[in-house]
Amino acid sequence: MVLVDILISMLSSATGISATILDELFTKANLLKKDEESSKKLTSKINELTESLSKSAQLMSEVEAEFAKQKELAEKWKSEAETSKIIASMSQKEVDAVTKIFGKKIEYESKKSGRISVAWSAFFCIVGLVGGFLLSKFFL
Repeated sequence: MVLVDILISMLSSATGISATILDELFTKANLLKKDEESSKKLTSKINELTESLSKSAQLMSEVEAEFAKQKELAEKWKSEAETSKIIASMSQKEVDAVTKIFGKKIEYESKKSGRISVAWSAFFCIVGLVGGFLLSKFFL
């Protein structure tokens, strides 16, 4: 501050302008400089806050997705537990009956798929024979 006062006195005597006017000009210049610095700091803080909020929002969405997965998994476990509970409460006769029903269903599906497989094999065999005959007839 002492150097500023000396400089103001020298400028005042050299230019003939009042020292109080020059002092006010320097004070305003310092205030403008400080205002500009505080504006830059505020802008940088706002930018940091914006980035932080953006990261927080992203983390929240990831946490929500993870909670949804966990909820779905818990519901799956609950349904499996209920099924196990039902099976555990069944008597041996009921278990045998269910096993017999499912066994017959699987056996029926196996026979059905076996018949379909044989039918497709016969179809492709006939197509192969016809194709072989036509090729030998027209190209040989």
